[in-house]
Amino acid sequence: MDRRDFFATILRGSAIGALFLYQCDWRTRKEASYASQFLEKYGNILRNIQNQELPKLIHATIRAAEIYKKGGQILAQFSSRAPHLNSNLFFSTETPNYFSLNQSLDTSAVNQLQKGDYLITSDVTDLTRQAKRRGVFVLGLAVPYLPNKFTPANRIVMQPDWLSIEETANVVLYTQVPYTDGLLHYPSYPMIPLCPASTISLLCYYWMITAELSYHIQQKKTYPFISKAREYLETIINRVYELNKQVSNITKIASRMARNIQKGGALYVYDQKFMLVNEIYQRASSILMVRQLVVEDLKPNDVVILGVEKLNNPEDIGLARTIRAKGAFLVAITPENIQTKNDESSLRKIANAVINNLSSEETGVIQIDEDTPAICPAGGLMNIVILWTLIAEFIDQMIKIGLVPYIKMGDYLIGGEPYNAAIMPFFNERGF
Repeated sequence: MDRRDFFATILRGSAIGALFLYQCDWRTRKEASYASQFLEKYGNILRNIQNQELPKLIHATIRAAEIYKKGGQILAQFSSRAPHLNSNLFFSTETPNYFSLNQSLDTSAVNQLQKGDYLITSDVTDLTRQAKRRGVFVLGLAVPYLPNKFTPANRIVMQPDWLSIEETANVVLYTQVPYTDGLLHYPSYPMIPLCPASTISLLCYYWMITAELSYHIQQKKTYPFISKAREYLETIINRVYELNKQVSNITKIASRMARNIQKGGALYVYDQKFMLVNEIYQRASSILMVRQLVVEDLKPNDVVILGVEKLNNPEDIGLARTIRAKGAFLVAITPENIQTKNDESSLRKIANAVINNLSSEETGVIQIDEDTPAICPAGGLMNIVILWTLIAEFIDQMIKIGLVPYIKMGDYLIGGEPYNAAIMPFFNERGF
């Protein structure tokens, strides 16, 4: 073999090897469960927030702390034009009361803001732009399906009074979520990706801002290399990564849920704060079949997803026992520790299936100083991540047994409203 043939043989071998590895990687990606795909995609979103948005958030929040210390007002609104977001997502006993929180942007409250005040908002109307022109510093939260530089104008239903978030804010934080909101592509739904993620990003921003603001207000001297927002974000990133260890369990649970629906069961979701209920009930980019829990209506083969934030809360335990007594299949999304795993009265022992939200802290995950309780809980956010991870796999399991569930398109998408109107008679007739 001469030198030319030798190198040709090496190149052919390398090409065949590369092709083999590519095919193996393609098969791995193709065969990855939808639960794994959701966690991977949202993990990438969190890392994008870390790389692209965190520096902006830190600088903007330091400015908010300076304004607060000088007596300025901070007004925050996280949920305008996003009805699935409710105030229970953001109110918590672990939340320092440094800013006035509005679920919907109050016109009179905004009009009272003047130069030297601070506004955190997702609003994209002239109300916010006028505040900015008066000298109010505006930190904008870009809801992915409202006008921003990443949202194609020819794909969303624009309102006459809408501007872009860039026009109304001094600094913009992007959710890193696509304008469709959903992350996962199913062959049965070519019109829209499913399993939305904007709430998770917005809630993560809320706690990041709260953590950073609290640090710079409470500490007499702060250090540039310390960021409580970064600490909170890294905590969530690590826990989302850890959830991958539970994917096998989640897949089994989703399969059982699908079989129960096949036997005539209904799907319910409940949590005390109605965080999960508001996140999934009639939610765009998700299935329509989820019902709000009425315990008296439960029957055998029904499925109840129960979200829990605190360890062994008596109300949650009592409700879990009642659900099981009705014969329903109970899935508990709950914190766990060594004690609860061995406690006969814990949800681990009561529920049919348990998914650990990895957030067993009594308070929050951010310690500002040694003399005060930790702030900024992770349990509520992790419960939402787990809910969509479970629903992602449940949709696939339903498709596999031939029961393709109806979905809801966002009315904010062009074609969404007529699509929803067209499918509702079929959904009402079948019931899921």
